[in-house]
Amino acid sequence: MGPALILCAAILWGLIGPASRFALNDGVSAMEIAFWRAAIAGVFFALQTGLRRERGPVPRRMDLAWVVAFGVAGVAALEASNLLAVAKGGAAFASILLYSAPAWVALFSTVFFREPPSRLEGSALAASLAGVAGVAIAGGAGFHFGAGAIFWGMVSGWSYALFYLFGRVFFSRYSPQLLYAYAFPIGAIALAPWVEFHPKSTTAWASIAFVGVASTYLAYLAYSEGLRRMNIKRASIIASLEPLVSAVAAYALWGEALSGWGYFWGAWVVAGVVLAHRAHEASAVG
Repeated sequence: MGPALILCAAILWGLIGPASRFALNDGVSAMEIAFWRAAIAGVFFALQTGLRRERGPVPRRMDLAWVVAFGVAGVAALEASNLLAVAKGGAAFASILLYSAPAWVALFSTVFFREPPSRLEGSALAASLAGVAGVAIAGGAGFHFGAGAIFWGMVSGWSYALFYLFGRVFFSRYSPQLLYAYAFPIGAIALAPWVEFHPKSTTAWASIAFVGVASTYLAYLAYSEGLRRMNIKRASIIASLEPLVSAVAAYALWGEALSGWGYFWGAWVVAGVVLAHRAHEASAVG
């Protein structure tokens, strides 16, 4: 059951970019989609935790500051940067750069937890960075990956890495769903001042609803439930299928395609993710 839930989360996350294109093509800004994505997921997590009788402990006052910081840097920044990368470089490109996250996790672990990368982790880091650089240089059919697309793609990877670091510290103390019920509304509030709201078509609203409910609320719910049933390292490897899902869906729906070299270097990014988690397993055994 655990692997199936993680796979479901990876598929739903992989559909964020392709599904968002319906709203983007209808004139909705990436920032507005990011706002609604965080707001909708926040409402559903709040309803879920409110209806549950056993919600677990409420975050202590000293931890609430970290929850707020996570809502801004880990939710608002991730939602905005990922969708800006989709708008500027396409869904497949954005998804691959999102998986620069292991490189940021290794860097943050060294700085904040005093855990310098092992030789295998260093190889994984090098593979991921080489893959990201290769994808950016290789380009794709009909796409010019300018500085904006690369920048926002890398910011999304940085923000995504914060989920791992925040989860490492706080998911053992509090229910992930309860923390999401705090963090996602905070993220929406942080995004609101940057959004210009405009009337939207039924197609745009359907796109936004899918991204908010399916690709955010249900995806994070499936992932957190899956983690209760299996090892986090195995779960992260299964979740690394997200760029493949995004690439296939982007090609099927919109005809987006990286060049042959783009897909080659994209495989290096995913290989780096797998190497990184094998390195963690090796260090745990040692």
